[in-house]
Amino acid sequence: QKVDQDPSFLASYVNGFYAYMVQFNTQASSSNVHDDYGLLSVYLNLELMGADIVNAGTPNWGQYDYLQDYGQQDYRRTYQHWNFYYTMINNSNAVIDFFVAGEDPTDATAKGYLGQAYILRAMAYTELLYQYLNPVDANGALNLEAPAVPLVFATRDGRSVDEATEKGGRNTMAVVMEHIEENIALALPLLDGYVRSSKTEIDLSVAQGIAARYYLFTQQWEKAAEMANKASVGYTLMDNARLHAGFNEVNDAEVMWGFNHTTETQTTYASFFSHMCNDGSGYAGIGQMIKCIDKSLYDQIPATDYRKTLFNTADGDPTAAAVGAQHPYASRKFGMIDQWLQDYIFMRAAEMKLIEIEAYVRSNKAADAARVMKELMAKRDPAYGKGSVTLED
Repeated sequence: QKVDQDPSFLASYVNGFYAYMVQFNTQASSSNVHDDYGLLSVYLNLELMGADIVNAGTPNWGQYDYLQDYGQQDYRRTYQHWNFYYTMINNSNAVIDFFVAGEDPTDATAKGYLGQAYILRAMAYTELLYQYLNPVDANGALNLEAPAVPLVFATRDGRSVDEATEKGGRNTMAVVMEHIEENIALALPLLDGYVRSSKTEIDLSVAQGIAARYYLFTQQWEKAAEMANKASVGYTLMDNARLHAGFNEVNDAEVMWGFNHTTETQTTYASFFSHMCNDGSGYAGIGQMIKCIDKSLYDQIPATDYRKTLFNTADGDPTAAAVGAQHPYASRKFGMIDQWLQDYIFMRAAEMKLIEIEAYVRSNKAADAARVMKELMAKRDPAYGKGSVTLED
């Protein structure tokens, strides 16, 4: 009841959600772990295993992810990601348990704090499912009976000791999905009407974006399209100038959610921009694991697409000041700011457009897919003129 009457009591705990998500070196068992800097380090580690990014230059941070050689349970990366998400879940549970079981707060700010805790918990379990089981079978259908991950409940969840103990072991994918959907259903109405203090916090639009990611992943196409469409309302897609502005400003009109770094929170070499900015003074800039676009992907981008000039050509850029920026096909997308004050971007409206498009394609709504694709491509490639959209597109 204290929280409902005075939500400022809980503000520091909610701020702790987001401070943890950009924290350097969460691995207490190790030191100088410069590839462990929160949520974006997890996303980059996963991206390195894909086919669209090339790690050039001197082997260093991320090389074992790139080689897909981090699969065993006792490997450092596996521990890092597991620890990150279960800490997020425990942080969420701590806030949830400030509220009396069976009663929702009436204060708008308190409701918003509780809603953020529920949706962050949903996000954490969703991203654990990405990583700790094979989510589809040989035919591409959901692998609902596959053993997945443990559930950790808050007292407010009202689970019996027996159920909490049982589900504290590995659950099937179906059981974890049920819990995620419960969290989404609880979070959205609590966040409806909540006005966040900054884009560091989650509001209703971001919660809808997290839900859209989940529904796309679990092949619930209509719900994915609906949530993505709602999430993107009120945001403005980047134009050519903003696409070339460095992707380091959380207050850009396309950015839905991120973290506004200050001199107190930035983590210099142990940071996303150290690893991704080839033009900077971090690891990529000095030539360790230079981030490049795969040539076959680069060659598919039309010359009229504004995004093509975010990467070097095959000739590289010998005039660039940083070693990383000189390399053929090097990414020039991420820019530096003095004192390492680049903001972290967690979600953009363009992602919501792409989720909506894919969901329409997969549910055979060709006209809707083409309509939304044209909205996106109007800000990406003025020569784009396709009248239909395929899954390959």
